[in-house]
Amino acid sequence: MSIQTESRQALRELIALLPQADERWAGPECNLASAEDVVLHKLHWFQLGERVSERQWRDVLGVLKVQGARLDLAYLRRWATYLGVAERLDEALRAARAAGNARP
Repeated sequence: MSIQTESRQALRELIALLPQADERWAGPECNLASAEDVVLHKLHWFQLGERVSERQWRDVLGVLKVQGARLDLAYLRRWATYLGVAERLDEALRAARAAGNARP
């Protein structure tokens, strides 16, 4: 299962729990990225770009700082390992924690 497929499945499961989900979500389907997915994709692009893109790194830290304790760290760590960016994730989490807004 890919990260996108897992994210879409989690969103479908959440929507199914909503009352009157069929009436509220009867419109066209769209894909949404979770904060975790944004972090993972940004870290992946950061790594592919030989870790020189300040924009990607700044975006990662921004999401980590804003989302903080709401992030699913188990999901982040599992997919970071799969994508080969686990070290970058740990580094970003430390940097965000040092800024005082992300959980360990």
